[in-house]
Amino acid sequence: MLQTLFSYPVLVKSSVFRFRHFDLAHGKCAQKMGTDSMLLGAWAQPPPDPQTVLDVGTGTGVLALMMAQKTQHSRAAVHAIDIDAAAYQQAADNFAASPWPDRLLLAHTSFQDWAAATPCKYDLIISNPPFFLRSSKPDRSARAAARHADDVLPFAQLAAGAAALLQPSGRLCLILPAFEGQRFVCEAVQHGLLLTRSLRVFTRAQDEEAKRHIMQFELAEHRCSTAARHQQEQADGLTSSSSLIDRLVVMQKVVNPVSGRQQQLYSQQYQQLTADFHHPSIFKPIITINAKDDSCQQQ
Repeated sequence: MLQTLFSYPVLVKSSVFRFRHFDLAHGKCAQKMGTDSMLLGAWAQPPPDPQTVLDVGTGTGVLALMMAQKTQHSRAAVHAIDIDAAAYQQAADNFAASPWPDRLLLAHTSFQDWAAATPCKYDLIISNPPFFLRSSKPDRSARAAARHADDVLPFAQLAAGAAALLQPSGRLCLILPAFEGQRFVCEAVQHGLLLTRSLRVFTRAQDEEAKRHIMQFELAEHRCSTAARHQQEQADGLTSSSSLIDRLVVMQKVVNPVSGRQQQLYSQQYQQLTADFHHPSIFKPIITINAKDDSCQQQ
């Protein structure tokens, strides 16, 4: 059953979310599977031939699993960390049940401790981080704690740690609300990270403000050449500078030709972006009428 959360449709009634190539249990986690992680995982693009990926604050393990699927040809090692014990156990169960258990490494630790101790350098660091900055935080539940950056992972520490752990050509990809995204961009610059690609996510086409910003950062010292940047964008499938900031609408209104009623369905943009991950059953078919014989057909 679909229910709206932050104006996004997310599956909240079932304890298992079905992907195209794996199932994700999320009943034990404070943060359930939602549209933010689906969008980030589908949009994030590892550099060519990635060998190492880090998922910061893995929760259910969804982003680590999506990256394991994306990098299955290079067989990249995917590391995932979370400070919450319940999330750690949930991710462990999901990793064990996945098609890639031998490539997934899970650690019960904070990003701060991991960044200080690990000898690894990463081709991609991905995170759906805690983001609330301006709150009295009256709710001390696990879900509330998981969502507050100033409690768990301040932006300055995330930016500094990512800059230290990235390979020279590595990328940091994350998703944040619009205001917090702007704050993180400012923080990232202070730590030598340059915004090189961005997607503004709108729930509906008529919305004036983006609900989320999905962002890719790279080490500024390795992006100083305009020619090198153009070559990298071509390798990534970005053909013009206008691709630096793009726009995606999640939901669209469709008139059912049978009932005449308006329906809110996932947009074609969203379906195309997430096609490799969403189970096909999540997208409702649109019913049309054959003008010749009045029969109903599914598209």
